[in-house]
Amino acid sequence: MKKLYSIFCLAFLLNAFIVKSQQFSPENVVVLRIGDGANPLDINATSVFLDEYTPGGQFVRTIAMPTSVNGTNGRFTLNPENLIFGALTLSPDGKYLAASGFDAPVGAPRNDVVDGPAYDRTVAIIDYNGNVNTSTKLPTSDVGINYSYSAVTSNGTDIWATYSNSGIRYMTIGSSSTTLINSTTTFRYLGIVDGQMYGTTANGRIWKVGSGVPTTGGQTITQLPGVSGGVSGASQFYFADLNPAIPGADVLYVAAVDALALKKYCFDGTSWKLNGTIGVNADDYTSITGTVNPGGTGVTLFIVRKTGNIPSGGAELIKLTDNTGYTLVANSFTGTPDWVISAPNQTSFRGVSMAPINCKKPTITLSNLSPIGVDVSWSNGGSAASFEYTISTNPTPPASGTFTTSLNYNTTGLTPGLQYYVHVRSNCGGTEFSQWATSAFTTTWPPCVLPSIFPIVNNANGTVTITWNPVLSAIKYEYAISLNATPPASGNFITANSYIASGLHSAKQYYFHIRAYCGSGDTSVWATKPFFTGCYKPIPFLIGNNITTGTADVGWNGETDIKGYEYAILNNPVPPGGTKSFTTDTVLHLTDLSPGSNYYLHVRRICSGSSFSEWSTLAFRVSGVGVYPNPSHDKITIQLTGHSSGSQPVKIYDDKGRLMKSLLLVGNTATVDIRTWAAGIYYVQYGSGKSYVTKIMKW
Repeated sequence: MKKLYSIFCLAFLLNAFIVKSQQFSPENVVVLRIGDGANPLDINATSVFLDEYTPGGQFVRTIAMPTSVNGTNGRFTLNPENLIFGALTLSPDGKYLAASGFDAPVGAPRNDVVDGPAYDRTVAIIDYNGNVNTSTKLPTSDVGINYSYSAVTSNGTDIWATYSNSGIRYMTIGSSSTTLINSTTTFRYLGIVDGQMYGTTANGRIWKVGSGVPTTGGQTITQLPGVSGGVSGASQFYFADLNPAIPGADVLYVAAVDALALKKYCFDGTSWKLNGTIGVNADDYTSITGTVNPGGTGVTLFIVRKTGNIPSGGAELIKLTDNTGYTLVANSFTGTPDWVISAPNQTSFRGVSMAPINCKKPTITLSNLSPIGVDVSWSNGGSAASFEYTISTNPTPPASGTFTTSLNYNTTGLTPGLQYYVHVRSNCGGTEFSQWATSAFTTTWPPCVLPSIFPIVNNANGTVTITWNPVLSAIKYEYAISLNATPPASGNFITANSYIASGLHSAKQYYFHIRAYCGSGDTSVWATKPFFTGCYKPIPFLIGNNITTGTADVGWNGETDIKGYEYAILNNPVPPGGTKSFTTDTVLHLTDLSPGSNYYLHVRRICSGSSFSEWSTLAFRVSGVGVYPNPSHDKITIQLTGHSSGSQPVKIYDDKGRLMKSLLLVGNTATVDIRTWAAGIYYVQYGSGKSYVTKIMKW
């Protein structure tokens, strides 16, 4: 703390040389501090300072409030004893701060300042350049010897202030007389939101004061529904507009010095609903300000709490980011505040506000939301000559946007059901821009209409191709194929708008059912289209063959509800013409086959009526020892089929059983010269026994 105090004092001394016309920086925070840090706090009139910090707590500068009379400008001091003294409020146009204090010299006795008529009350107006105006002095002859709690200005000229036993009073800057607009004696804090004045009272109520920002007497006050009596000792409040569907502010945060710290409410269009509470009674939350985060779904709050004791002082500035946004869920407001900065020793923080700036960011209004667009309009803070805007799916504002002098833009060509962000900022001349204002919206979904199924195509390979027109709002489709014309309860999902179905039976009537599955769980009704499958050709395969018996087994995939199959076993790869053999089986046992010979199974389905499928052909060779040419006169080639390269010899015998030749095959083949052999019958044998024997003829 000593190091922090030394840094603070150095910054304060350097600030004596800063020109007061230096502008505040956007997004920075201003804290009202009581005490100079050099003298202990007491109950008498004390000097006041405005400290500017970055959101992260980095000190920027100090503005000393006047402690002596300078022309029409009076003094501005406060009594540290009362925790409610020293509120800061920001004008609706964002250009001015307002605070209420006493026109008393430093050290003036408390009884003379707070409870006596010796010193007038002072309203300070601080503009975006850091200029302080304390020319508005209210004599005790007008307001009595009442506490000066808070003040607010709508434009730097019109001012309203609260007094402990003198209601709400209206005045103009530099005046010394007031107009009593409401005589309720317990108002503490004032604020203007959406062109309407609100105030808090010590009994825990928040009130709407008159209509708009009234300047005449006799104004009535109306309690906010749902907040009435809910915040004992209500201090300052902060409104935010997060729900585009509800006009105006719809989220409310209330600091309470006498009760459980910080409460959040959301407006349902009729009443305010409590979302939850953060903190405990000892936190003494007094002042609050905030800003809506980029994207328009959350809020960052800056709050002064634990405002300290006399003479040591105290208080700290905390930051709380609330990402729960607009919600009507009870107890959803949770979070742990982050410490930003503590008041130096022998000082105390009181009020807090976002820094005033000349170029105020616009307020965005969205309307006529559709699947492909939205109408966007925004307010002019009063100083903007033009604006920049952009619409994207990125919640982070861009470096620059599209130039316009208009206050509205109608978007089109957007994607249904997608979240977008509108970013708008004001240009107040040259390179002076406001912060970006951001508002989020999600395009709606068009009606979830049923798809239209195109004619279904039967393919030659036994599949069907089904296509349907895409539905604009569909994110996927649900489909089913059945023998039933009634749509199913559920099906399979697909994102494409076409599907190739396989494994269907030949010559049957099927039904294709499909429906669109759109955003937010919306589905269309089922669309159904009947179709007949073709007479699909079978798929043949070789089961096995055996040279010992000269047989082979072949088969094909079967189907139910067909007449049968037509087939032929040929040495020709070309399918036969005309009628061949008929069977209802799906397996054939073939006999009398020649070893090493090529065969072709041709098979086709016979479907209902007289319809036939196309021929399917399977080529296969019977395993064993093959010889060609056969018969032969001079040379023969021996080939081993259906086995790996032989490790046993191939032997050739004559018809008397005499061995004519013995050799090993190389690469499953060998050539033998038989020109010197006598004409007759010979036998080729592979291995032992009679497993693989082939007869050859020599002529």
